[in-house]
Amino acid sequence: MNKHENYMKNATQDVRWQSKVCSKSKISPLFQLIEKYIDRHSRLGGNAKDHLIDSGNEVKAPGMMASAFSWFSTELKLNLNDDNSEIAKLLIDGCSMGIKTLGERANTLNRADKSADALARKIIKTEEEMIRELESFL
Repeated sequence: MNKHENYMKNATQDVRWQSKVCSKSKISPLFQLIEKYIDRHSRLGGNAKDHLIDSGNEVKAPGMMASAFSWFSTELKLNLNDDNSEIAKLLIDGCSMGIKTLGERANTLNRADKSADALARKIIKTEEEMIRELESFL
């Protein structure tokens, strides 16, 4: 699996997960913030998909087990406590995992072209910005 595939899968999974969490948010500012980042992640996922196609690679969906685990853990946590603070914590945790995963892959897969590295940096920057904005909901 190359970097573009990893980046597209991460962005796609982020959008699905954020959409699920967004449906549980109770106040308008948090809902609007989540919607803003769903849009940003959708665009980044589209960029990754375009890079994959341009480089002759197959576009694949996120792994079934990863998606199922993400859905299950999110459902469980939100059914136990779905206040906005818990939603913000879940999103921050997801952003942190995304930063860690992309950072590890960017550092271990040095064969990627400059556009793949630039895309990874954009995704990581987006995750970091989202964390900063979510902190006010804790």
